[in-house]
This record gives sequence, C-alpha cells and structure tokens, in this order.
Amino acid sequence: MILRHRKWYASITVNGDPVRSTGEGAVGIDLGCKEAITLSTGEQIAKPEFLKEGQRKVKAAGQKLRRKRAPHRNKKIKAS
Repeated sequence: MILRHRKWYASITVNGDPVRSTGEGAVGIDLGCKEAITLSTGEQIAKPEFLKEGQRKVKAAGQKLRRKRAPHRNKKIKAS
C-alpha cells in the first residue's frame, strides 16, 4: 500500500491466461459515413432520419443568426 497526497492506494496484480472464444454467432461491425452500420454478414443498417431533420434545423438557425446585426454602442446602433 502506498500513501500519496494523504490517500492510500493499493495495487493488485493477477497472473492469468485470458481465454477468448467466439462462437458461430460472432459478427463484425463497421461504423461508416454513408451507411450507419455494416455487418460482416453484408447487412447494412441505414442512418436514422432524425439526423437530417436536425441538420436542417441547425442550418436554418445559423442563417437567422448570421442575418442579425450586432449592437454598436458607440455609434448608437441597436441590435436587430
């Protein structure tokens, strides 16, 4: 046990042989840009549609914000 910064820490080390086995039901997953998920079996899962709707809303909000005029107190210009 070690005392550091007024706290006690313990380090535990275990020797072991990890066993990794994959059965017949193992599937590889590829996360992509065009298709959300492509499995190693060839099956493709499309992206959810709510992402497109969210992107449209973000684009519209950005356009509204860019059209706003910033206030300039010295020249007595009010913000729009």
